[in-house]
Amino acid sequence: MPSFNWGLTFLLILAFVSYYATPLEPSLACDNLHEVNRLLQLCQQQATAQYQAAAAQYQTEVFTLIANRLSEYRLHNAGYGEIGIYVEEIASGFSYGYNADRLELRANGKYFGYFHTASVAKLLIAYAFYYLDDLGQVDIWEVHTDPVVGQRQQWQPLIHRMLTHSVNLHHNIMLRYLGSSLATATLQELGLANSTLSRELAPAPGTSDATCLERYGTLDAPRTTPADLGKLLASLARGNVLSPENNALFLDALTHTIYNSRIPQALNFTVPIAHKTGTKDYVYNDAALVLLPGNEFVLVLLTRGAPSRIQTLMRSIARDMYALHCARRDNGTLEEIQRLADLAMKNPWLVMAGEQK
Repeated sequence: MPSFNWGLTFLLILAFVSYYATPLEPSLACDNLHEVNRLLQLCQQQATAQYQAAAAQYQTEVFTLIANRLSEYRLHNAGYGEIGIYVEEIASGFSYGYNADRLELRANGKYFGYFHTASVAKLLIAYAFYYLDDLGQVDIWEVHTDPVVGQRQQWQPLIHRMLTHSVNLHHNIMLRYLGSSLATATLQELGLANSTLSRELAPAPGTSDATCLERYGTLDAPRTTPADLGKLLASLARGNVLSPENNALFLDALTHTIYNSRIPQALNFTVPIAHKTGTKDYVYNDAALVLLPGNEFVLVLLTRGAPSRIQTLMRSIARDMYALHCARRDNGTLEEIQRLADLAMKNPWLVMAGEQK
């Protein structure tokens, strides 16, 4: 935890005294305010430096824990396959990524996310659909009949069950309605530049390689990155993208998923977790917002070309991240960082002094 800075405290006290102790000579007042502003700027610069140091310390702590688990997996468990990791502490905004922005050149000459989404695609299409509802381009309370399988259902219950029970058919109905181009373009508009919703998920009724090729012009699997998914989940924690109503609906579904053998099981279901898993051949994914009271954090774990035992690595990393964020909450580190952030980025006295030049 950053130590208490007596020098910074002294400068703040001096600035307050200088600000309110107006000199008797009017000609000196302007010089006094300039000095106050200079001292407050110095306080802000010191707080900024300490805040940046705290961010670097967070990254180092997360990196060390992950590196130890990766070494254990590779050397002692003869583990293989690729893993991408993204961690973000919501309150501080600090983050760390391992293969978090990794891309791959596709046949069409464009770069997209390296990791296959598997059923995490459902997290992406729900985000796009809720966002389009907020824009008035779709209506989550409208009843829709899918032309392929003839299913007639209101969108919101369909989205909810798609997320909680990971229903491929429901994802495919949504993708057929939006189209791959609009779905992917919406994700890009939301800042998820390396995620694609390129085809339907199989197995499901009305889905085959031939029909997907005809509908979407490609058989490429949907792709994403840990950083993109991390940005999505962090937005749900902060409630700064979707409307409050849709944000709440989204989180409610994600906290009631029935497939919980990775991050939730690793934490022994101690706290609520809003998450979505994805599984296919050699792919084991979990993207989660861990609703730890007092210190929520995002943890995204995506794999590729990996055996099922990589889930042991995923659970170990989840336990380490949980312990770290509990410790940062309990030992005062997070409180100190929030104080530094207030001084560095939201210093009201600096503005006040500047306005009175």
